[in-house]
Amino acid sequence: MSVNYEVSIDPTADQQTYRITWLNIAAQAQDAFNQSDGKLTQDEVQELWLSPDHQQEIGQKLFRFLDGDARHLQRALDEAAQQGEPLLLQLRAGKEVADWPFELLAQNGAFLLPNRMHLLRQVSDWGAQKITAPANRPLRLLFMACSAQEVTPRLDFENEEETIFRVTEKLPIDMELEDSGSLEGLQQRLETEAFDVVHISGHADIDYNGQSFFIMEDETGRRRDVFPPKLWRDALIENKENLRLLFLSGCRTGETPPEQATTSFAQQLVENFNVPAVLSWGRSVADDQATVAEEFIYHELSRGRDLLAAVQRARQELLDRFQDSPDQTWPLLRLYGSGMLPQAIVTKGQKARPKPRLLVHTFLKQSQVQVLQTGFVGRRRQLQQSLQALRHD
Repeated sequence: MSVNYEVSIDPTADQQTYRITWLNIAAQAQDAFNQSDGKLTQDEVQELWLSPDHQQEIGQKLFRFLDGDARHLQRALDEAAQQGEPLLLQLRAGKEVADWPFELLAQNGAFLLPNRMHLLRQVSDWGAQKITAPANRPLRLLFMACSAQEVTPRLDFENEEETIFRVTEKLPIDMELEDSGSLEGLQQRLETEAFDVVHISGHADIDYNGQSFFIMEDETGRRRDVFPPKLWRDALIENKENLRLLFLSGCRTGETPPEQATTSFAQQLVENFNVPAVLSWGRSVADDQATVAEEFIYHELSRGRDLLAAVQRARQELLDRFQDSPDQTWPLLRLYGSGMLPQAIVTKGQKARPKPRLLVHTFLKQSQVQVLQTGFVGRRRQLQQSLQALRHD
């Protein structure tokens, strides 16, 4: 049995002091103490943590912040180590500390999340008593890439689609593609088919009012900013009985705006609409590293492991492969969840279903005209532009 602790962080009347409550889930034993901000500066919280040169130091400050004089975190880690299991920390962070990079927790020169801990940013109690048995079938995944024509940098959506096919082609995954990039297209697919995982890739941002939005497309390929309530009510609600994971692979979808009343895009979907789990990125993310994360998360989920184990595997791979990169992606990956702890979605031992969908081009005889010989082609910009011209007329 894993060692689970729920840790709540709430502000006190003193603006630089927080009430930290540790709850042992199994024993229902609780302890609380007041803690200062651990001498974390605003620069560290907002900017410096993105630099590998500062991450160890900030991670150790966060460790001491949660640990307290009674060594709560250390004792929890020791307890988990004795059982030979990672520690699961279900973190309930108040708005004031919701954007702190707790994924960087470190001790003795080593980060904890890649192998010794799971961190779930828990924002509700919905489904706390619900247990869902894994299905004896392949994982069902719906993928959609969004790239509005007037938005820069342009997302190479067809390459993105081919990449996800390449990543999953030898895995036991039934994957479908929604190729319009639009909210309406997503709704239509979810009305007619059931999916365990919905993956939406594209650009996202936060407006001047602190409102998070995802940049999708309309049917002519133009930009359409979609906010969390709209995404839920106009699309995701159609799959609410089946959805186990939403992966918002867009920059800043897991970021809580500072000095604003709002929360992150991911948190809003869990808190307000009971999405069981949402994976998101806390800041801007490098495409190559995001692809590695996706590859290992879906690899682990498809072989019957739970989401916590899948995310842990992805973090370790990112840390190992890109340890010399100036842009570290592994601590940006944020998992928001309800009270329904992640379970395996499918049973182990599913058979792989090869899906050869790579693009192969050739040239017409006696011509330099390149045509598609085999493979997948998504939506065409020419169609969107034609529809736009017809609508204009």
